[in-house]
Amino acid sequence: MTEAGTARGQMFSARVVIALLIVGVFSFSAFVTLSTFAPDFNRGDNGAAHALSRSAVGFAGAVELARSLGTKVSIDRAPRNGERLRTLTILTPQAKLTREQIKRLSGLATLVILPKWVAAPLQAHPGWVSRITTMDENSVADILGEIAPHTKISRAKTGAAAALHFNSDGADFVSGAIAELQSVSPDDLDAIVTAKDGRIILGETRQAPGIYVLADPDFLNTQGLADLATARVGIAMLDVMRDGEPIAFDVTLNGLERARNLLRLALTPPLLGATLALFAAAALLAWRAVMQSGPRVRPGRAIALGKRALAENSAALIRLARREYTMGWRYAVLTAASAAEQIGAPRTESAETFAMLDRVGATQGLARPFSTLASEAAHARNSAEVVTAARRLYSWTEEMLRATR
Repeated sequence: MTEAGTARGQMFSARVVIALLIVGVFSFSAFVTLSTFAPDFNRGDNGAAHALSRSAVGFAGAVELARSLGTKVSIDRAPRNGERLRTLTILTPQAKLTREQIKRLSGLATLVILPKWVAAPLQAHPGWVSRITTMDENSVADILGEIAPHTKISRAKTGAAAALHFNSDGADFVSGAIAELQSVSPDDLDAIVTAKDGRIILGETRQAPGIYVLADPDFLNTQGLADLATARVGIAMLDVMRDGEPIAFDVTLNGLERARNLLRLALTPPLLGATLALFAAAALLAWRAVMQSGPRVRPGRAIALGKRALAENSAALIRLARREYTMGWRYAVLTAASAAEQIGAPRTESAETFAMLDRVGATQGLARPFSTLASEAAHARNSAEVVTAARRLYSWTEEMLRATR
């Protein structure tokens, strides 16, 4: 029985309990932290047409190419809350752009890259896609419905190199082969880059200056940048629009927004310090609870009940005001009334009660009359004097009561 009891006690020793507690707290904290920052670990390489996608229709290649040429490039995944950045912000929408989205996401200059291809993901190779067909032209034009409502989309019937003219500086470029070159009508756009037949490849909206539209995404997506000539054209277009400013690819329109929440705020600066302080305080409280020995003292009431508590609170208030010495006369009157009651004397005025006690005291041989002691209490000038006078009154009363019994 003793060995079994000892073995059973060792299974639940303090060290095991503390170890289990530490492991549990660490596991729970790790779970909460990883769950909070899980969207940050999502690479976003899902094959769609955005800056995190390395597929043929994605723009991850444009990000790497611009960075390799010394341009500062960022990828925005957090809500901007209307903050206007000094960047060329590049949007890659797949549905209609609203005025609210344009207002929220616009930078110093904003480029809207229109989609062209309908692609399907390859199950055998995650992040890869197979090109199926082109998007409906009306669906593409509808994306600009609120910033260029009269825009029309047209496409070439064949795939060939595109001869392009830059209206800003008069430069001419020839790209690599572009399948079904996509262009936009000049109804709501001013031409920045045009094809040899005058069709607009890159234009600026008249309704909202500073917002550019790239009609064909193949000048900046991965399959287009695979051709060196096309890559030169794409970079030249970006240089015209950004005017030396950094580039920011926005992916919030592509379902990759990193939303803010309470846990993220608590686990990132500047609130991270407060979170760690609270965690440390909780750990210290837990340690104190584990290490405490002996029975706990039950806390008393903050405000006690009963007559005694009322008297103590009143005394504390008088003591706080430093007016104890003014209570001598009242104590003498109260003591005289109590003494008279105990010897069976009738209740009368204070002066008569004092005189009666003086007579009783004289008959019993007490040294000093009660009225003299009461006068000393009434004329006390500080706490020490009133306490001394009160003790004398109490002693006189006790001596008189013993003598009269």
